[in-house]
Amino acid sequence: ETENGNVKFDTTQVSLAFGLAVMAIASFTGHVSGGNLNPAVSVGLLAGGKLSLLKCVVYVIAQCIGAVIGAGILHLVTPSQHRAGLGSNGLADGVTPLGGMVMELLMTMLLVLVVYATAVDTGNKTAPMVAPLVIGLTVTAAHLVLMPYTGTSINPARSLGPALVSSNTANHWVFWVGPLLGGALGGVLYRFGMMNNQDN
Repeated sequence: ETENGNVKFDTTQVSLAFGLAVMAIASFTGHVSGGNLNPAVSVGLLAGGKLSLLKCVVYVIAQCIGAVIGAGILHLVTPSQHRAGLGSNGLADGVTPLGGMVMELLMTMLLVLVVYATAVDTGNKTAPMVAPLVIGLTVTAAHLVLMPYTGTSINPARSLGPALVSSNTANHWVFWVGPLLGGALGGVLYRFGMMNNQDN
């Protein structure tokens, strides 16, 4: 803590919080919706032929509504002096929108590849409940990499909620275009280049 009692920002703590939260939520929503918490992952599943267009649209709308509601609750319960941007994503000094988009694309593609390998590709015979753990750890790793550059989105809905509630929408397109492109690329790459085709 600082001398005035405020807690210092800790990248590792924030990264673990995001990763563990994703792990927990994916664990109890996996059998309901496949654990679709992220528009980029939903688009990745659509691109790889593992999710219908209708379901993808419905999931993305639900994800965005949930993110806005969550950000609204956070705004209400957070003291005004600590709200700032409510964790809104933003580009660090010296990071260009294109650079930020590419970083988001790469880390989101990694996430979608892991989702396919652990939760979609039945040929890999992943043990039950291992997928949420590995996916959560991947989210943590992505945060550790991206936090100094973009604050880490890899999830457009996660970026939308705080941006709308705090009216902090600078370069917001970066946190949609990068993750959605990365998700689609990851889905296509795994489905058509890495899918385990073993029948036994």
